[in-house]
Amino acid sequence: MQKRNVESEVEELLKRAINLNPNFGDAYSNLGCFYHSKKRFNEAIKFYDKALEILPNHPEANFSIGNAYKDIGNIERAFFHLKKAVLYKDDYFEAHLNLSKILIKKGKIMESLSHIKKIVEAKNINPNLILNAGKVFLELKLFDDAINVFNNLVEKNSNYLQAKIELIIAKKQICCWDNYEFDSKEIKQLCKSQLININTYMYFEDNQEIQYKLAKSYAHKRFNNIENDFEFPKKSSNKRKIKIGYISSDFRDHPVTKLVFRIMQLHDSDKFDVNAYSLFDEIEDKYTNYVKDCVNKFVNLCHKSDDEIVDIIRADDLDIAIDLMGYSKNSRPNIFAKRVSPIQISYLGFPGTTGSAFIDYLIADEILIPKKDQKFFSEKIIYLNQSALCCDDRLIFVDKENIREQYGLPKYGFIFACFNNNLKICPKVFKIWMQILQAVDNSFLCLYASNESSKKNLIKEAELQNISKDRLIFVEYLPINEHIKRHSQCDLFLDTFNFSAGATAVFSLLSGTPIITCYGNAFYSRMSDSLLTSLDLEELIMDSKENYKKIAIELAKNKYKYKLIKDKLVNNLISKKYIDSLNFTKQLEDKLIKLVI
Repeated sequence: MQKRNVESEVEELLKRAINLNPNFGDAYSNLGCFYHSKKRFNEAIKFYDKALEILPNHPEANFSIGNAYKDIGNIERAFFHLKKAVLYKDDYFEAHLNLSKILIKKGKIMESLSHIKKIVEAKNINPNLILNAGKVFLELKLFDDAINVFNNLVEKNSNYLQAKIELIIAKKQICCWDNYEFDSKEIKQLCKSQLININTYMYFEDNQEIQYKLAKSYAHKRFNNIENDFEFPKKSSNKRKIKIGYISSDFRDHPVTKLVFRIMQLHDSDKFDVNAYSLFDEIEDKYTNYVKDCVNKFVNLCHKSDDEIVDIIRADDLDIAIDLMGYSKNSRPNIFAKRVSPIQISYLGFPGTTGSAFIDYLIADEILIPKKDQKFFSEKIIYLNQSALCCDDRLIFVDKENIREQYGLPKYGFIFACFNNNLKICPKVFKIWMQILQAVDNSFLCLYASNESSKKNLIKEAELQNISKDRLIFVEYLPINEHIKRHSQCDLFLDTFNFSAGATAVFSLLSGTPIITCYGNAFYSRMSDSLLTSLDLEELIMDSKENYKKIAIELAKNKYKYKLIKDKLVNNLISKKYIDSLNFTKQLEDKLIKLVI
């Protein structure tokens, strides 16, 4: 209550200053900042405009109105005003930073970099600005530049923990494992300070209890002050369709959409009305169109404020909102904190608990979340009796024809593969992979080359373990059907440990390629386990890293045993008993109906 009184006094004092002096430009600008901080964007822009009428060359007012336009998604107006801010004040580094981000959205990468370099090359400026400049390098996948920025910050101040974290994760992006053990311990130690991003932690350790603590702390800090006293009207449950809203920033060529859109398509239209709400539209492609074609209503909300999004979705009178993002990139968890639906469910996009009070349920299975682990989840668990990782059964491809050369793969020999993000690879698993290659003559390891630096570093690590670079095969992105077809030419998928394969595991199995994995200690390290259990292939889930190595070598050397596993997988895929998108959708619908009735 006291906070509200202080805020009211600030607002009143600024209005009084304007009444006393209608040409007080700074007062208009400050009042605009006040409304901007409350996310009352239209009012903020009105007062910023008034400030600029009086002081057209005012860099701060141009900076502020540029940010307001950026926040509501008006990129062109944001660009116009941020450009003016740096024109009138060349050392306005905050404006250079935000302008660089706008230029990335406009596809002007070189121009964006010119603004970032101004920040990086400046002297005696706020290190947080330099840190954020490094993050822009990361976003542009200029990992070496990012590492130089973060490294310089740490050298100047060894206690700058946020720079340390960014340096460690940037090095992991390129599989640079110098001091990896120390870095890993540092990350785990920093968990106690609650500075670690939840997603970052997952790449270093699979501990469900710590992930829960991190998520709970993050949720408390970020959402504790968000008020929600909205009451949803009660509805009659007699003879009405259930309204579902899928909400995502990833309705495009993205793993989550590749997995989920078939379910959206198969929902029973006699029982469900299905809406999709997109929070990101910089890229629209065939997957966006697939989603648009299979829902009752598709709404693009990316240029709306959080409050506007909440009002629009609430007006659609949903029964259930399904969050496909959690805390993943481009997520908007504030809208769920304010509540858009009486029932809110987390699914697929974030492999763990949100630690929040506003996500009511999480869809999983008893492998992903054993009942003994429910205490580490803030959500109630909706258990499916098969893997909760859905898939499009039309993607199954189990052709045995050898077309390896078509994809640049060696025609003969045993091909191991791992198409997980390079971030998921750690020295321990890579060392085991190299030991497997040493034990199996004429064998190869096929990896996804997410960046050139990681490729060079992985080759270096292989050669340190006496494995020729010729035995590592790096492949590029392919559209999903072609990727699965190429994947079918590999013999065995080797999973990563701390953070297991998710969508990549689905695509491996749909291609008829078996997976070897280790049973993990957290949701995010059990995704392959879940899929293999659902396909009745528990014999490929190992209880130790030693047995993981042993079974991989054995399957590569023992053609009879490998054929038994391969045939079992292929037969289970073809039988429709284990992978059936329609049955999966019906089971999910039964669970959702019970929540509403």
